[in-house]
Amino acid sequence: MEHPTVIGRVETSGIFGEMAIFDRKPRMAHASAEVESVLMRMPASVLREGLYGADPLLRQLVQLLIDNIRTMARRLDELEAKLGETN
Repeated sequence: MEHPTVIGRVETSGIFGEMAIFDRKPRMAHASAEVESVLMRMPASVLREGLYGADPLLRQLVQLLIDNIRTMARRLDELEAKLGETN
């Protein structure tokens, strides 16, 4: 098994998995804890209610940012696959 790529760290009171809640697409990554942790599961509906109550321009901006992140991640995966083929 390959070593996982760390794309970020969640600090105390942090949130992860938020993009999938906003755009209802599969998560791009998995999460694992390096130390003993306590998690609180937030229903997607709670976050969506806040988003849907926001200004439409803000919702569009959030969606654009999420789309850009997903596109960059896909391109990075493609690049890593090509680099793996040459090694």
